[in-house]
Amino acid sequence: MHLLPSIKKNFWGSRISSAICLLLLLLLVISHLPFLSADAQQCVPFESRGSWSDEGIYTIQIRNFINHGSFSATENDAFLKSPLLSAFLIVPFYLAGTEMEIARFSVLATVTLSLLLFFFNKSFRLVGALLILTTLLSFPVYQYSHLSLAELCSCSLILIAALLFVRFLETEKLFFLRMTVILLSLAVLFKLQFLYVLLIPSLCIFVQNILERKIIVSKQFLISVGYVFGILILFFVGWYLPFKNSLAQLAGVQSGKLSIENISVNSFKYNLEAYFFSSRNILFTACFLLSVLIAVTEFISKKIPPHFSALLLFSFFWFVLESHKLPMNYLPIRYLISFYFSMGVFTSVVFAHLLSSKQFLVLKLSVTLIVFLLFGNNLICYTRAFQNRTYTISNLNRYFASQNLESKVVIGNWAAGLTWKSKSLSYPVINGLLAGGNPFQEYKPTIVVSEPDEDESGKAFNAAGINLNELADSVRQTKIANWNINIYWMNQEKMNAAYPEK
Repeated sequence: MHLLPSIKKNFWGSRISSAICLLLLLLLVISHLPFLSADAQQCVPFESRGSWSDEGIYTIQIRNFINHGSFSATENDAFLKSPLLSAFLIVPFYLAGTEMEIARFSVLATVTLSLLLFFFNKSFRLVGALLILTTLLSFPVYQYSHLSLAELCSCSLILIAALLFVRFLETEKLFFLRMTVILLSLAVLFKLQFLYVLLIPSLCIFVQNILERKIIVSKQFLISVGYVFGILILFFVGWYLPFKNSLAQLAGVQSGKLSIENISVNSFKYNLEAYFFSSRNILFTACFLLSVLIAVTEFISKKIPPHFSALLLFSFFWFVLESHKLPMNYLPIRYLISFYFSMGVFTSVVFAHLLSSKQFLVLKLSVTLIVFLLFGNNLICYTRAFQNRTYTISNLNRYFASQNLESKVVIGNWAAGLTWKSKSLSYPVINGLLAGGNPFQEYKPTIVVSEPDEDESGKAFNAAGINLNELADSVRQTKIANWNINIYWMNQEKMNAAYPEK
């Protein structure tokens, strides 16, 4: 049974639509280039340090390996939470150097590749174009598309997995189901917190069986569940068991932000108002809610083509699974990137269905107007972001590069993001996660980078009995976004006397 019929002239004809989509994608890539060296920008109402400090933290282990041959999976928590990001960056770092711009462009290239695969399929070409205009140009999804973090890499893999899942429903070949699960597994390895996306294929098949009035526990459903269990076993044996102690230590330090006590109805209401119904996001959210309403009525009347139905089902369950984040009282904007992405895919599919239908003239005009409104709002946000670019991180990287630190050690959570160009050994420090207990005995740093109150590290130095001001020759003060930063140049004689070799 074929569920993916060809659609003639789905998007103004094949050649014209190809040219338009490729031009749109090229313009999207070009629009990111001015931001590859710029600082991340504030995302209201709440933003963690992640957009500024975590780019360095999540890449420093592979940078230490490439520049110095030194690698430890447990020297900080980044590799444990996002292992595939390091592996993904090995080739571009080897070929082009361990620069922030190289890492950022590599993430952007992943997003571009996922959209290219959409554009290669005529039936989904319009969906891809709408996804750019409505979602990938929206702030903060746009910003995270050019930051060297894992969220957009995971989203891109989930997007490709969705295309393969549609192909599975078209052909009923298990190869495409296996590839879907494999790509979702890779998305999880980019960011382990995406573990829940492995459930999407099974949920889709389950509902598909119900809609087609088949036996609920079908062979395909059981096979999909089997694949997921197989992947989970591989994760358990290949990842959890080798790093069980480190992961338990990590959970003990960070579980306070993710515990049941930090989930509440008040947080749910606040997050809805702040992230979905604020003036910045209300139009995007309204479009999604309208799309859900239209999709329900179209499903009931059986007017949605099967290939769109499959993609809608996939993106809907992606959205449903993302919704578990809403009651959290610790919800930085980066946790919502995949949430917005799932909403954008669903909205784009519904809009593409309406625009490619031979009916709904009024709806077509309405959708076109809405898309232009979303694009216009995104263009305003882009213009503002372009005009407000700052280069604090890049300037500090140049400062560190000028200090001849290539064979030296620089430590602190902010240090990893300031040493891209200096190629020094760098180690983040978090209270409770340092195996050696005392970072000065462990690393013998030349420089320590820390906030004055050490809040970013859980007061790791203070907990180890280290007074940075007493042991420093000099202190340079600076500011990154909302955070005051001290750069401590350590007095080696005082440090060695106070903390001799083990």
